[in-house]
Amino acid sequence: MKGITAMKYGFLALGLLSFSACSNDPADYETPVVTVKTEAGDVTCQLYRRDMVLWDRALTKPATLSDEAANAACRNEGGRERNAGTPAEGPATETTTTTAPL
Repeated sequence: MKGITAMKYGFLALGLLSFSACSNDPADYETPVVTVKTEAGDVTCQLYRRDMVLWDRALTKPATLSDEAANAACRNEGGRERNAGTPAEGPATETTTTTAPL
């Protein structure tokens, strides 16, 4: 019985260790910062994984632009990049890539 219990705890520890090795921290998936030009002005975006735009968000935006609209512009840019240049839904944007300061 002791051997079976020890084996159960061993499998549990192995499972927890392998699960903790997976990262769900968006910072682990950051790509270079991009600037999206919108009608309201420039929006600086932090894009993440190329296969998912859920985390894409605005770092800076014009005061006249709502947070929701700025984040939508960033998600549109992430979608455009994901689709390898295919225009994303929404207004056309001009994008420049910049390097974030360390």
